[in-house]
Amino acid sequence: MKFWIPLVVWIVVRLIFHVIALKDKSFGRKFYQGIYGGAFVDLIFFFIVFYWWLHVKVLFSYIFAINVVAFLYYGIDKFFARNDMFRVPEKLLLSLAFVGGSIGALIGMILFHHKTKKASFQVWFWILIIAQIGIVYLIYRYILR
Repeated sequence: MKFWIPLVVWIVVRLIFHVIALKDKSFGRKFYQGIYGGAFVDLIFFFIVFYWWLHVKVLFSYIFAINVVAFLYYGIDKFFARNDMFRVPEKLLLSLAFVGGSIGALIGMILFHHKTKKASFQVWFWILIIAQIGIVYLIYRYILR
């Protein structure tokens, strides 16, 4: 499959979700559907890039993709914060970290100096990291052994 076909599809679908998000001036349901839908489309696109074109195994493709998306969303939110634009919801940033993007989120936080001083976010972020480490340990201990 040619690389440009999924790239064009990704750009078009991503723009549709972006327009959906921006049309909702009250930051209601459609805004959040646009933001979360865009993150899902980004995750699928990067998964396809890692799996089909770079021939990485499925699990590692997912891990690479979620970390890239988490890193990008922390950078995008920092850019939006500096330019007084709409923001990426903290719930989405934390969710991306929890479902496997913790390394990308941590690198994004450090590199972009984003959400490093907000105590409530830091508490939830580290709680999620500890929970994630516990889940990985339990999977390793009781399922993979």
